[in-house]
Amino acid sequence: MLVHELKKSTGFNKKAKVLGRGNSSGKGNYSGKGLKGQAARSGASIPAWFEGGQTPLIRRLPKLR
Repeated sequence: MLVHELKKSTGFNKKAKVLGRGNSSGKGNYSGKGLKGQAARSGASIPAWFEGGQTPLIRRLPKLR
């Protein structure tokens, strides 16, 4: 098999889901964000290590020397 013989796999060119374009589109209102909470607000960027106010894992583990 050569490079020019390769084909794109099925489902490769999938259209992006368009959100926030009115209620009649079926993707309006909350636009997949849910109702309330930190992630529903504009400009929300929660770091991957954030645990919602719970003591972080790195602080729960004992210190190694």
